[in-house]
Amino acid sequence: MTPNDSLLSLLQSWHLWLIVGICCAIGEMLTYGFVLLCFSFGAFAAAAAAFFGLAFTMQMSAFVVIVVVLLASFRRIYLDMISKGESTPTNMQALIGKEAIVLEDIDNVGGKGRAKVDGEDWSARSSGGEKIPGATVVVIKRLDGNKLIVEKKDCKGEKC
Repeated sequence: MTPNDSLLSLLQSWHLWLIVGICCAIGEMLTYGFVLLCFSFGAFAAAAAAFFGLAFTMQMSAFVVIVVVLLASFRRIYLDMISKGESTPTNMQALIGKEAIVLEDIDNVGGKGRAKVDGEDWSARSSGGEKIPGATVVVIKRLDGNKLIVEKKDCKGEKC
């Protein structure tokens, strides 16, 4: 090694492919979706081709083929994983369909009404615009901002 040699001139092409592969692997750890992982494996395949002395066109061919095959494979697997998982309602959306107790008469015209669900006190309005007296059991139909939109529970012989 002479003083005029730069670090880049000392690197062989398989070193560069290896660096690209490692960078893509690290990038994949910071993201999700398996895209950078595919590029990482492609770069490792190209590094192997370069290590065995194959021409640059063969290195690029190995890179492209591996990336395309893995992207096609992982895309299918990734979409299957996403479609199988049914979403679980969270936060406020989890309240829809639950029962609540009216704490303060619900009157849409007067802009009044409170209901308690899961131990929490919420502002409430009726979905049909009718007044709902206190201590009535209601069902949450939807949310409007931070207000519960409710309907009286249809008890049909049950105790409400």
